Amino acid sequence: MRISSRVRMALVRHPWIYWSIVGALAGASALGLLTAMRGVNRQRDAWGSTTQVLVARGAIEPGATLDASMVSSRRVPAAVVPPSALHGLPATPVVVRRGVDAGETLVAGDVAAGLIPDGWLAIAVDTPSSLHARVGSGASVLADRTVVARDCLVVDVATDGSSLVLAVPAGAAPAVADAASRHAAVVALSATPPR
Repeated sequence: MRISSRVRMALVRHPWIYWSIVGALAGASALGLLTAMRGVNRQRDAWGSTTQVLVARGAIEPGATLDASMVSSRRVPAAVVPPSALHGLPATPVVVRRGVDAGETLVAGDVAAGLIPDGWLAIAVDTPSSLHARVGSGASVLADRTVVARDCLVVDVATDGSSLVLAVPAGAAPAVADAASRHAAVVALSATPPR
């Protein structure tokens, strides 16, 4: 008689052996899970206290009005939370100023009452349709062989791409407006929008 047959026969005659093995395996699994959870708790405690922040559920495009369906509230270690992180949805509607990736913590600079930052002015500039600017893109304005304004923000683009509206710092607005009125303004897109 083979060993496996003998084992089966013993288990049939003495079911308590089978259930003892099952219990031991279940206990070992529970102990392993408990040990893993204690390790997770120790790691979390090592980071210190936690705080609630808003995190993007998916990618959010610039110009979108922020609502509860776009974000979720998540507890994260306070040590890794940016100082200007949003802890809840603002009471008044806000617009997303720059693109936010999925899983990214939202900060105060990501949203505003509108796309135009406080103290800035919006100026329309003619552009070639080949520029392919998007709302939320960063830009600089050049005219007369010099940079007229840096760190501008595209806040609107004509459907045919022939013009766009730039938010520019108030100090640079007169020079940008002058260049735009003379059709001498050239818009150069940058890799990152101003913060």
